[in-house]
Amino acid sequence: MDGPTWEQLRERREAKRAAFNTYWTLDPYNNINMSHLKERLETLDERTTKIKFCRRTLEVYMQRIDRGLLRYDLCEADELLDFAAARHITIRDYVTEDTKPATLRRNHASLVEQLWHADDNATFPFTRLPPELRVKVYDFYIDGFSRTLKTPAQPPLARTCRLMRSEVLPMFYRRTRFTLTLEAHSKSLRFAKDSTIFIETLTPEHLARVREVEFQILPAAAPGGGKIRTLRGTIGIALKVSDKHTTKISFAKCTIPSRLKGCRQRIIDEIRKVARKMEMKDGRPVLRTKDFYALRSALEAIWH
Repeated sequence: MDGPTWEQLRERREAKRAAFNTYWTLDPYNNINMSHLKERLETLDERTTKIKFCRRTLEVYMQRIDRGLLRYDLCEADELLDFAAARHITIRDYVTEDTKPATLRRNHASLVEQLWHADDNATFPFTRLPPELRVKVYDFYIDGFSRTLKTPAQPPLARTCRLMRSEVLPMFYRRTRFTLTLEAHSKSLRFAKDSTIFIETLTPEHLARVREVEFQILPAAAPGGGKIRTLRGTIGIALKVSDKHTTKISFAKCTIPSRLKGCRQRIIDEIRKVARKMEMKDGRPVLRTKDFYALRSALEAIWH
C-alpha cells in the first residue's frame, strides 16, 4: 500500500497547526522523514539530486521555499557575487587567488551563508508604501493561513504598530472562518475554555467583521479522564453571515448522533431564529458576543 503523498502530509500538518498561536508560524518539518523532504526539493528543482543534505539543511531549505526566498546553493559563485553587488552587501573572506576545488567550495559556502544572513536581517520601510500596496501585502499574508482557524490569537503583523493593526485585523476577521468548540456535558453545552476566551476578548469592532463561524460539538472530558458519554460522534455547524440580511447554514465534519438524526432541519431553523435577531450596522447583520451565547442556548435546547 502506497504511503501518503506530500500534499496529504502537508494537509494533515496544517490542520494540526491551525490553532491558537501556531497558525502563522513556519512549518518546522521536524516530523517528516528525510526521503519525503528530499523528494519534495527534487520536485521543485531537479538539480537537488546532485546535492547531499543533512536533515537540518533539508528543513532550512524547505522553510526558505515557504518564505519565497532564493535557493543560493543552486547558483554559481559569479551569480552570488552579482546578487551581493546588486544588494550592496560587502562580502568577507572571499579568496580570489586560489582556484583549488576545496577553496572554491569554501568560497561558495561562504557566499551562500552571507546572503542567507542578509535575507534574515533585511529591513524595509513598509509603512511608507501607499495603502493600496500595503493591502496587497496583507492579502498575500492572510492567504498563507489555513482557511479555518480554531480560536486563534491575533496575527503577529497586527502586533507591530497601530497603523498595521488597524489595517490588517479587519481583513483577518472578515476572511477567516473561526471554529468554536462546544463541550457536551450531561445536561448542558458549554464553550471550551479557549473558545470562551476568544469570544470574550474580541472587541465589538472586530466581532462585527466576522463573517463565518463554525460550532464544533464534542464530548466533554470526564473528571477522572476520558470522555463523558453523552455523545457518539461529533457535529460541526457552519454559520456564514452575508452582507445582506441573510445567513447560510451548513453542516461540516458531521457525524450526527443517532438520536439527533431527525433534528437537522430543526437545528437550522433554531439558528436562523437567532440570526434574524442580529443587530444591523450599515444595512447588514453583525455578530455580537450575546449572539454566540444565544446560538449555544438554541443548540442546547435541541441537544438535551
